[in-house]
Amino acid sequence: HAAGHIYLAGVGIWIGHSAHNEVKHNHIHHLPSTGISVGWAWRDKLTACHHNTIAFNQIHHLGIGQIGGASGIYLLSRQPGTQVHHNLIHHLTRYNAGNREADSSVAHPGFGLQIDNGTAQVVYQ
Repeated sequence: HAAGHIYLAGVGIWIGHSAHNEVKHNHIHHLPSTGISVGWAWRDKLTACHHNTIAFNQIHHLGIGQIGGASGIYLLSRQPGTQVHHNLIHHLTRYNAGNREADSSVAHPGFGLQIDNGTAQVVYQ
């Protein structure tokens, strides 16, 4: 908790090119960016990231209005065998370019579960 003071885009737990990880029963909170990020490839091709389990985590109070895309769980690239289930995600703050009266041209929402480019073969429950 309370991380990301020097590098705002840092995440609580990051899995890039790694397999067979279990991220379970964590309490992740008060970060400017994402709670858990899994995958690292901007394409729909197989990578070394597969068969990971993200479960039973409580993730909250993400985003401090300084960067976009504060997500509870962020997934990127094809990840066969990966499972995401029973996570509680709440209290996300959207990016508003420093403008408290943000309009849709500068606002970027936070996502409880963000499924990005090429993400496939993941089971969500």
